[in-house]
Amino acid sequence: MPEILIISFNRGITGKEVIKTNVSFEQKLDMEPFIDKSLNNSKSLNYVLYGINERFGQSKNQGHYICFIKVNNVKWFRFSDLYVIESTPYLNSCDVFGLYYIRSDYLQKYT
Repeated sequence: MPEILIISFNRGITGKEVIKTNVSFEQKLDMEPFIDKSLNNSKSLNYVLYGINERFGQSKNQGHYICFIKVNNVKWFRFSDLYVIESTPYLNSCDVFGLYYIRSDYLQKYT
């Protein structure tokens, strides 16, 4: 299993309108039920959410991207064009574009 797991959502941005389906996600992700145990050479199959991309806007011609980053696995920050503020992301969003997970056994390496 990779050190970093990226889940990207096709929001239909190449079409006329952006798909706004709600997506619920967890801060912790256990991949064990989805992996053939005989193929796994990783120590862990557990992941921790550390980044979220969101895109606001109704059409492909306009929109605004922001991201949430969890710093030192402690506090969430919201990054926008003009500011960075401490902010907890919603785990249910119709604007989520990408989720970034780190394998739990690599977490200490980056904090």
